[in-house]
Amino acid sequence: ANLSYYEAWYDEELNLVKGAEIDVFANESIWTPAYTFGHYKCDSPEVLVNNSLKSIAEYQEELGLDFTFSIFTGDLVDHAETEVIDLNKTIKSEELVFRDVKAILKDLPMYAVLGNHDTFPYAQMAQKKSGFGNLFDWNAELMADLWEDYNWINSTQARYAREHYAGFAVTTKDNLKVISLNSNTWYQSNLYSYWNATDVDSYGQFQFLIDELIESEKNDQRVWIIAHIPTNAEALPVPSEVYKQIVTRFSPYTIAGIFYGHTHADQFNVLYKSDDISNKDESDAIQNTWISQAITPLTENNPSWRYYSVDKKTHSIMNAYNYYSRLNETFTNNSEEPVWDFEYSSRDAYGIDWPETSPLNATYWHRVSEKIHQDNDTRQTYINFMRRLSPYTPVCTESDECDNTYCYVSNFAFEDYQACKK
Repeated sequence: ANLSYYEAWYDEELNLVKGAEIDVFANESIWTPAYTFGHYKCDSPEVLVNNSLKSIAEYQEELGLDFTFSIFTGDLVDHAETEVIDLNKTIKSEELVFRDVKAILKDLPMYAVLGNHDTFPYAQMAQKKSGFGNLFDWNAELMADLWEDYNWINSTQARYAREHYAGFAVTTKDNLKVISLNSNTWYQSNLYSYWNATDVDSYGQFQFLIDELIESEKNDQRVWIIAHIPTNAEALPVPSEVYKQIVTRFSPYTIAGIFYGHTHADQFNVLYKSDDISNKDESDAIQNTWISQAITPLTENNPSWRYYSVDKKTHSIMNAYNYYSRLNETFTNNSEEPVWDFEYSSRDAYGIDWPETSPLNATYWHRVSEKIHQDNDTRQTYINFMRRLSPYTPVCTESDECDNTYCYVSNFAFEDYQACKK
């Protein structure tokens, strides 16, 4: 087979331009070369990012989709070794990715969050009152300025972003409030989050969230929360529990959806109002999260994106449609553009008997979770989607990679997940 090693890019009309073929094996230090559109062991080259955005725009036109806005749940900066990441590279990555989004998706607003890689040094973010907050103000300032320049948020919301570590609240034209949070405040790798740890809200973010939710509850307004890091796996235990209590208080009536990134995997989890983690009852299921897949193939996944069908009155998710590209097919196709195919819809994927007029709420995902727990074929289906059918997708009957799947999808908070695994 002819392996594909080209320097490629998109011109201003989004036509693929293939530069010169690269002799990657001329460099003896390269042991696994990345192909034109990337490799399962490394992050997205810019040409793959642009191609994915192009596929979204093409499907929007082909299917006649009426997108109201888009959400981005974090990690613009690559996952390279920390010694090759610096402040200037971090800033450049943030600016270029959002520039490409604006150029390709045009006037479609994007509401975004910062991931653990979207800061420098990696994952670090200090509380304003710690005395070190000024070391990281540049990021909130940059994001607020950029998002306002692109008309994704207005000046008032940009001021919020500057004050709340790039977090903000925005109301869409359909009266949905989107609350953006900076999850580095609860991330285990953020060393500043251990400063004065007895102060459970040292960043003031939970108070910001509560104030916004109370206002929306008073006005009978539905809310989406977007953040980067799910609170059941890599969050600090105390902030995770505080966040769980806040979400429990305002679910299911005010909070209509919660959306994360971080894992690169297509996942979900369910929140139950009962603290009995050993007995998951359907009547206790009050909220679910959507943990979005990623474009990056890093961690051995196929690139993927999704769009949601949303009830315009309740802002509940009625369905999610997932698209993916088989990256390995670009390795030997002379660097032609990836093909993006429909993968699955969340409503049809798991064989759940569910009314067409009902949203895919916590009760629905509870039933999926229980089916994953009880049936290996369903668990394998979930893992297939989680990895987007990549060549590295484990076979659950032959691998222990599937062992904690049920605990992951059925627990919202860090300590609950750890207790379930034990």
